[in-house]
Amino acid sequence: SKPIYQKRREVHIRKALQADPNNPLFKMNAALFYHEQGDMDTSISFYKQALAIDDRMTIPLHNLGALYTQENPDLAIHYYQRLYDQDPTYGDVWQRLSMLYRYQGKTHQAITIIEQRAKNFPRDKSLQQTLINLYLQTKQYQRLADYYQTILNRNPFQAKHRLNAAKVLVQLGQHQEAVIILKEGLALE
Repeated sequence: SKPIYQKRREVHIRKALQADPNNPLFKMNAALFYHEQGDMDTSISFYKQALAIDDRMTIPLHNLGALYTQENPDLAIHYYQRLYDQDPTYGDVWQRLSMLYRYQGKTHQAITIIEQRAKNFPRDKSLQQTLINLYLQTKQYQRLADYYQTILNRNPFQAKHRLNAAKVLVQLGQHQEAVIILKEGLALE
């Protein structure tokens, strides 16, 4: 049996929906309520109803993505991508979407999302490292070298990135460029 406050809340939600059945906020509130109650089928139904009325609502898009992540990653990507296209700065949608793309082997799409995020937040160290790792995993060494240069242009005192950039340039056969980057670093000391 539900506690009295949950019963009251459910009664208020039902009354609101009866009074204005086409109000997307009422639909979303019902979805959130049933989500909290663990009734995922009803919750999903109300989230979808809210989106049918107003397809730009961010909370239903995010929560549907979260609900489908385990059982239907393609559908999760669908909702997260819609949210990301609408508002790429919304919470952690970029991270969730890039993770799902990576798990599905769609590394190019993951990289695109992380590159866009890195442009908006150029000093985010964990974002930098994620992008560096993806370039390494996919053997995109020229893009990696270019990204290291972007980082060094913003902050030339990052010795670790300078050394790694030189290593990548050597791998690419760009020995002169590697020497230049290292000499620039020595000049900063």
